[in-house]
Amino acid sequence: SLELKKMASSSKLMMWTPFEKVKELEAGKDVRLVGKVVSFDEEEAIIESSSAQIKVLKPNVNNYNTRFVEVFGTIRNNADSQPSIEESKSVPFGENFNLKHFNRMVTLTQGRFTSLFGSASSSIAANSENAMEEG
Repeated sequence: SLELKKMASSSKLMMWTPFEKVKELEAGKDVRLVGKVVSFDEEEAIIESSSAQIKVLKPNVNNYNTRFVEVFGTIRNNADSQPSIEESKSVPFGENFNLKHFNRMVTLTQGRFTSLFGSASSSIAANSENAMEEG
């Protein structure tokens, strides 16, 4: 579908952002996060990892009726104790997701092993996009 192609296309351009790094990034920076849903309503949602909570502005509430969610968005405020991002899109990640292992993987792929995962993740996303176009 067109929506899947858009998601695959944007996914290959944006690596996941470790929660603890959000406070170090400047306002206006695009981020991609996965977190546990703490609360949500029409105006904002709160997601968390083991290290922090982040406020999500203008959430698509249809995607927050789950325990875990992936959020694509733009940092609006990182000066407060609880940074905020404005959602551009979100994806429900279901009820059973190991956030601790996921965060460890994200930290490794953007630390010591960046060169390994940078090129691999781009080619995986490109192959996924090509497969969707063919299918």
